[in-house]
Amino acid sequence: MDWKALDPGDQKWFVQHTPIALARREAGYLSSLRRRWIEWLTTGGIGLFGLLVLDWSALHAVVLLLITHWFKWLTDLVQWRLRAKALPLAYRIEHDDTRFWQLIAILRGKRRAAPDASTAPPLGLSIAVDLVAGAVATVLTLQGLQRGGVEVLPSLISPSVVAAALLILAFGVVPDLQSRLALKLDGSITLPVFRVGQRGIGLLVLVFGLMAAGGGTLAGIWLMGCVYGFLMLTGAIELRWGVAYAKSETEWVQRERSVVEKS
Repeated sequence: MDWKALDPGDQKWFVQHTPIALARREAGYLSSLRRRWIEWLTTGGIGLFGLLVLDWSALHAVVLLLITHWFKWLTDLVQWRLRAKALPLAYRIEHDDTRFWQLIAILRGKRRAAPDASTAPPLGLSIAVDLVAGAVATVLTLQGLQRGGVEVLPSLISPSVVAAALLILAFGVVPDLQSRLALKLDGSITLPVFRVGQRGIGLLVLVFGLMAAGGGTLAGIWLMGCVYGFLMLTGAIELRWGVAYAKSETEWVQRERSVVEKS
């Protein structure tokens, strides 16, 4: 461990926050990581199953993503309204934890630059951007369905799409909402992964790409297959190696803690 890689100010801050950061990496933290990536894996697997087995069109596949987007948007909105008092503390903890584990990366030789002291934008801003971007993406998709001669309502209530949405709701959205509303021992809450409207903007870019490829063409199906494949692959990789990495860096801090305190 290269303790001299940190300046005196960072060294002092690091020593003070080590027990706090370790306390937040309890077993529940790893469980929350697993739930997140299982949700990605499930969503990707359901989408690919629909495209490959149920013969979904690209527009049916993007309808499921739209439904998922609005499920997640409602989750953000509910947390923002019901846990407003816990948000300031959650922002501060998120900032401190990000800085702490960036310092750990420096000490382990996996990072050279000093930590970024900037804070993530508030949840309310993300909700607003996701609302606008998601609404535009939804309107464009519905227009694409109509122009392609597809009846909108039957597409939205297609049994296979409804069943897929219910699976995502039961195994992804509801557990996520429960964990997001749960108060931790320090009074904080779990913040969403995506902020500043990243989810809504990403969906909007995808819809533009689908329009360019042609929603009813083979290119559109390939595009949606790549999207769901990416979700599934990312979920599988993070479950296999991402969670293990988080566990290993926590164990590293626990082993080296005595060295740091003596320094």
